[in-house]
Amino acid sequence: MKLILPLLLCTLVITPGAASGKERGERVGKLKEELNLSDEQLKKVRELREQRKENIEKSKGRVQELKKSFNEGMASEKSSKDDLTQRFEAFQKAKADFQRERFSMMMEMRSILNPEQLKKFIEMRKNRKGGGKKGEGYGEF
Repeated sequence: MKLILPLLLCTLVITPGAASGKERGERVGKLKEELNLSDEQLKKVRELREQRKENIEKSKGRVQELKKSFNEGMASEKSSKDDLTQRFEAFQKAKADFQRERFSMMMEMRSILNPEQLKKFIEMRKNRKGGGKKGEGYGEF
């Protein structure tokens, strides 16, 4: 359980840039209501999101950029094995960096939520409608 929880939490995080400011605000409101966040907790969640937003967006953009580069290399007959290997390794490193950034944010989120809220947050993730893409998380804060 000690090992599973951090891994599960890593998948719960936020994907900034995927929703408009209004949608993000609505999701924060939904979290406040469903998790029964105090005003202080809500303030901390918003601050955390704002502090991490730029780094997560940059990291996500880098992953997308390197994925595109790798896919273009795969489609090109001119790409050598070494070139493709370098593109693949850069893409994998960027993905790992993105996951670390998200994980770090989730660790901070854990410090904001009490155990009951954390349990509910995990349930919200499991039960969210539509399922979303693998690893995208519950939404934005």
